[in-house]
Amino acid sequence: MPHLRARPLPAEPRGLALLWLAAFVVAFVLYAASAQRGMQSQDSGWQQYRIVSGQLEHPRGLALSHPIHFYLSRLAIKLWFGEPAFAITLVSAFAAAVAVANVLLTLYVLLARLAPAVIASAALLFAHTFWQHATHTESYALVAALLTGEWLCLTLFATTGRPGALLLVALLNGLGVANHLLALLATPADAAAILWAARTRRALPPLVRNAVLLWLLGLLPYVWFVGSVAYRTGEVTDTLRSAVFGAYKDDVFDWHVGLRALGMSLAFVAYNFPNLTVPLAILGIARRQCLPTLLRRVWLAELLLYALFVLSYSVADQYTFFFPLYGLLALFAGAGLAGVQRWRRRNWRQTLLAAAAVSALWPPLLYIATYQLLSARGWLSQVVRNKPYRDGYRAVFIPWGAGDDAAERLNRDVAALVGDNGLILFPDHMQRFSILYEQAIGRFPAGVELLKLEPPDPPPQVIAERQALLEQYLAVGRPVVLVPYDRDRPDAGVEEAQWSRHGDVYRLESLAPHVGPR
Repeated sequence: MPHLRARPLPAEPRGLALLWLAAFVVAFVLYAASAQRGMQSQDSGWQQYRIVSGQLEHPRGLALSHPIHFYLSRLAIKLWFGEPAFAITLVSAFAAAVAVANVLLTLYVLLARLAPAVIASAALLFAHTFWQHATHTESYALVAALLTGEWLCLTLFATTGRPGALLLVALLNGLGVANHLLALLATPADAAAILWAARTRRALPPLVRNAVLLWLLGLLPYVWFVGSVAYRTGEVTDTLRSAVFGAYKDDVFDWHVGLRALGMSLAFVAYNFPNLTVPLAILGIARRQCLPTLLRRVWLAELLLYALFVLSYSVADQYTFFFPLYGLLALFAGAGLAGVQRWRRRNWRQTLLAAAAVSALWPPLLYIATYQLLSARGWLSQVVRNKPYRDGYRAVFIPWGAGDDAAERLNRDVAALVGDNGLILFPDHMQRFSILYEQAIGRFPAGVELLKLEPPDPPPQVIAERQALLEQYLAVGRPVVLVPYDRDRPDAGVEEAQWSRHGDVYRLESLAPHVGPR
């Protein structure tokens, strides 16, 4: 079993707190300055709309509701006097900054060396997916903040031998699960560490009992939420299924991973760390003396569990779920770099340390260069797609959100066409949330109706009903606006429609009478 060698902390608690605060401030300033200022589209826009409209329950399942992030964002709106969407996004920036500071302090407490801690946390700070989560409305940044908090507390236990730190591990994991079920993947490793500590200290009942109670306390917001839904609906089985899987049960257990999707995910790992982080992490894993046995086993177990989950989660944006692995790779890289500092050859040691420091800082330049090259050549166009107003290359390859005003431009052009009582058609329903967001805060006419054009290849009866609806709107002079799936293809699934283009959206000018059966 792992053996603990307790030692004093590398600095006084006040000094450690100041170090954490300095790292947090640097990270928060970067993330807040580069955060998207306004409303967003896709999943981020959906989340913003749910938050401003007070809809805690996610239509695709309770597992996607993320109640802690939801209520923190609601609180941020009340404390912020500007754009609500920006206040919500600042929650992500704050949480991501906490995660970066946690990683830095974890490594400093563990290694008692500042340089490896700073370099490894800087690599995480600039990691593409991590930066993207920090500057958009996402619940993942809060997952990272709580998960890195677990790693910090576990490190405090492994270095000082104080079992009270394990109680904080249990509480943070419970809160993490209450916010997002991704945190549940860390629970087995945390539980194993707590059970081992309790058994070796011959205090099994008190420590384990208190840890379980604190874990349940952290989990309470989600348990209360799920229980209230089950009580209100009377559908206990369906509610529990929704709370565990949402609408993605088949995706979670889909082990038929395509080579293209796998290649894209692995490419994004390299894109997140275009430096020495991965080689140093491999060194930190391979050399057992770089880490205490307990931490090494727990972090390797979590690395394996999160990797298996991501590979089994067959969704279009699979690569975005690698962020827990990026935090773990940063920890292992810091340990590997500390091992390098022990090398006997001073020149090699200093050269590698300098290379690691410089390469940790150049990812932003690489992101810009990659974006400019791919967009100029039109490469990977099938990945970025051709959605209205959206610069697909920017959305995929540039992590920061500042400067992205696609949702604002879409809303502005649609508002100029649709009037106060028109109809907006959405073949891609994920593009409608910026409109719904502005309706919820009173900036877009409430009389405007939104229609999802689903399924994409409708049967004749659906086409006939859609045709009849559009004829009614045209007959009374109410505008009909199409937000197409592809900006250059105005397809609403109706017969002989004549559209006029305005920006990347289209206004219906005329419609051939439907001659088939209604």
